[in-house]
Amino acid sequence: MWFWLLVMSFCCVHGTTTTMDDSLQYTQLDIRKEKRLTACGTNHTCDCHQTKKTFYLVDCSFRDLSVIPTLPHNATEIDLSSNRLTGIPPGTFQWTINLTCLYAITKGTTYYIS
Repeated sequence: MWFWLLVMSFCCVHGTTTTMDDSLQYTQLDIRKEKRLTACGTNHTCDCHQTKKTFYLVDCSFRDLSVIPTLPHNATEIDLSSNRLTGIPPGTFQWTINLTCLYAITKGTTYYIS
């Protein structure tokens, strides 16, 4: 009896899970994927995360981008840092009426709008 308790304790401590736990993990992954698709729409250039019910973080950092991709209109935060952008044309974000934060670095110029 003690042997099996030790085996089960070892498995739990070292990350071995049961089939029931695996199905729960898949369900949680599906829910996160669904939220990501809802936040991003069909654009997969960047990662989108729904941080609160109506707040959407669009992470385009470290994508080696030379132009700003099409972004969802419901974005509240956009991170364009660590790319090859040479500038941000005027009016680029005029349609993002909920945008509260923009992080971008272009040729040594740091943009931070909050």
